Amino acid sequence: MAAGEAAVPLPGALLAGKVALVVGGTQGIGIGIARAFLGAGAKVVVAGRDKARMDAVVEDLTAVAGPGHVTGIQVDVLDVPANTAVVEATVAHFGALDILVTVAGVFRPAELVEVTEEDFDAQMDLNLKGTFFGVQAAARYFLADGRPGKIITVSSVAGRRAFPGSSVYGASKAAVEHLTKVFAGELAPHGINVNCLVPGSIQTPTNWLLNRPGAAEESAAGTPARRNGLLVDMGAAAVYLASGAADFVHGAALVVDGGVAAVG
Repeated sequence: MAAGEAAVPLPGALLAGKVALVVGGTQGIGIGIARAFLGAGAKVVVAGRDKARMDAVVEDLTAVAGPGHVTGIQVDVLDVPANTAVVEATVAHFGALDILVTVAGVFRPAELVEVTEEDFDAQMDLNLKGTFFGVQAAARYFLADGRPGKIITVSSVAGRRAFPGSSVYGASKAAVEHLTKVFAGELAPHGINVNCLVPGSIQTPTNWLLNRPGAAEESAAGTPARRNGLLVDMGAAAVYLASGAADFVHGAALVVDGGVAAVG
């Protein structure tokens, strides 16, 4: 080991002592990331709009991680001041914030001629505007506190490939990747890492695209890895980006899709 280098913590302790806020942590990929963070030693806030769902998720995660490690905070990220409020509430509850993940999003598939203005606004607002102001709130906290931090956005392979019916969703997710690069360049000098997770077909209870009869098998057959992604795949990738192992990683887009984007 070279002089001045510290040992990388073991996987079970990669996030020991850290506090993570997972916005959109009340369903799907967000739950997988929250669970992985808890397994890596972090304390976690799961935030979402639906209080009943949030309370159920907190109860489930507490049963695994034990009391005192996870809490829920209700938030609507489209209320711009609420993004600052959820950061402040996280700090008030756990004493600090070290990691932000912005996974809240919506997909309304529709062909070009069928997209409504409401469809357009709903996807752009939650996927893009929600991400922007969530990151802004965390960045302001990190900068004001003079502390390093990890920020992880969530895009999609739909932002890289032209899937029919995904024009607005894909555009919003492509924009999230671009924002991530800009944020990374601005914040890297302050010791703040901003990176992006790019999931492919991830099997979740809420992924209706894969939950239709035969859809999961068809998707897996078209994936080089010959399977769909699991929540543990997303969680492991998020733990890496949130950990000290990724201290020199800025503006990266970590694709977790079983090879789809590589051959597309």
